[in-house]
Amino acid sequence: MDVGCGKGRILNYWLHSGLKNKLYGLELDPEFAGRTARRLVKFRNVTILTGNALETLPDDVTLLFLYNPFERDVLERLMAQIREKYAHRLHTIRIVYYGCLYLEAFLGDPDWTVEMLDHLPLFCRSAVARPKTVVSPKPSE
Repeated sequence: MDVGCGKGRILNYWLHSGLKNKLYGLELDPEFAGRTARRLVKFRNVTILTGNALETLPDDVTLLFLYNPFERDVLERLMAQIREKYAHRLHTIRIVYYGCLYLEAFLGDPDWTVEMLDHLPLFCRSAVARPKTVVSPKPSE
């Protein structure tokens, strides 16, 4: 799933790469989502969703591609939403975070692991984040 898919460039790349599995694009802007959906309608494996990532995560998603679609506070809420929604299958979830401006949100959370993608240019720091299947105990207040 490309979160903040806009015109569908990442979806185009995935299709051009030959992916046949279910592909989602999620776009907050209904105008962009509509145009992208109309353009990609011939691909039966592509679904364009219009909505907020905090409320519109498909049940069957396994990979989320983020190219800085929102600020750190929204990213942290998305991380919590992912852990809750996919609690029964956390081991299947990955986030590819490209050009990760707010990577510290993952690095500072003991319930996530991060693998840096070193082969990319330095100006475009990127990583794969995965939720841990065992949640760390939170300190008592």
